[in-house]
Amino acid sequence: MRQTVIDNARERLACKRGGDLVRTQFDEDLPDRALDAPQALAVEQAFGALERQDPELAQTLNWSVFAGLSALQIAELREVNMRTVQRDLAHH
Repeated sequence: MRQTVIDNARERLACKRGGDLVRTQFDEDLPDRALDAPQALAVEQAFGALERQDPELAQTLNWSVFAGLSALQIAELREVNMRTVQRDLAHH
């Protein structure tokens, strides 16, 4: 999912594809916290270092930022308490 968002962001920013144009598209399937292209690329760069340091936290943030999952959904996937996920997301 993350790679799809990043590829889409890169395509939108490409000059030959009109990357300087402002496009608005409404899709009810996307999470409410959808990132714009520059934000998505900045988050992608930060994930590289985080994945080397703490792969579990990187996966948690990936699910939260790119997939739009709630803390409860992430807790179920990680098989941990929801408070653990909330703490991870709050501190990082």
